[in-house]
Amino acid sequence: MTVIAAYRGVKGSLNVLMADTICSPREDPSATAYWTDKLTQVYGNTYVTAVGDADILRATRLVADYIDPKRPNFRDPATIEAILGAVERIWTVRERAARAAGGDVTRLGSKGSTLFVCNRNEIFYWVCGFDMATLKFERPKSPHDVPEGECVIFWGSSRSIVGQLEKYHHAIRADPFNIIATLVRGLDADKRAEGSKHLAYQLDGNFSGIALPHKTSITPQRLRPFASFPEWLVRDSGPALLQLLEDAEFMDYRLPPGA
Repeated sequence: MTVIAAYRGVKGSLNVLMADTICSPREDPSATAYWTDKLTQVYGNTYVTAVGDADILRATRLVADYIDPKRPNFRDPATIEAILGAVERIWTVRERAARAAGGDVTRLGSKGSTLFVCNRNEIFYWVCGFDMATLKFERPKSPHDVPEGECVIFWGSSRSIVGQLEKYHHAIRADPFNIIATLVRGLDADKRAEGSKHLAYQLDGNFSGIALPHKTSITPQRLRPFASFPEWLVRDSGPALLQLLEDAEFMDYRLPPGA
């Protein structure tokens, strides 16, 4: 499961897309959680993230890369058809490869996925159900748009709408990630107080995020949950490798100038 927050600012401000980083529940998330950056750039100033099957993000990148230098129209149902078809084929390849190696991978099914798309002009999402009888995704016909001044938060499979944020757009523009994260933490507290089970793990406060100003003359802001590139590599590989964070030689890494 995943927590996603998508905010569409009023005209002339910015759009924000954020995701938490925990991939699986741990007793002590701050020390042992499997972290990853669930937000990915597909081209230019277009970013995606998803609730549900992580393979949908891989499939989205593969489809976009395969048709490059063309760019996919993420509003077109045919594009989502291609992405979901890619996910199903990724699963088939994984099953066949495991069996060829003498193992067994049984496709257990899915609760479906929700794919978010964010650029400078809009934020929308596709809700993709799953048919357990055929073990295939249902093909949605149209996306859901996030209206101006609203923030849509998926807390696992539970969707909440935070509206009437127009009056806060100056504050959000000045500090987008902190304010949207505050909304997420507030919703998280409310859901847990209600006894909701849509999220199986505790948030640890680390988020991935992109803030895309509507004006192309203003540079986007990127939020990553990692202090450095080596930490990203370690956290994204799971808790068994945390000792590498204490390895000075491994951690001594420099990105190119200007990065």
